[in-house]
Amino acid sequence: MTKNCSGALPVSEISALVQFANATSIGFWNTSNTTGACDWSGVTCRNDTVVKLSLYKKGLRGETPACIGDLTNL
Repeated sequence: MTKNCSGALPVSEISALVQFANATSIGFWNTSNTTGACDWSGVTCRNDTVVKLSLYKKGLRGETPACIGDLTNL
C-alpha cells in the first residue's frame, strides 16, 4: 500500500469510500475512522487522493454505487 497523504482526502472521496463500503458489505474497513482512509486495506493514496482500489477476492457483495465516480483519480 502506498500512502502519501499530507493532509486529508477530499470529503467527496471519503463519502464515496464509505458509501462503497456500505453498499458492498466491506467489513474490514473502519469507516468510523475516515481520517485513516488511506490506511484501509486495498486503498492506495497519493497526493491526498485515492488512486487505486485493490479488492480482488475480498468477498464483496452488492452493487457498486454511482458515487464511486467521485474517486476521479482511480
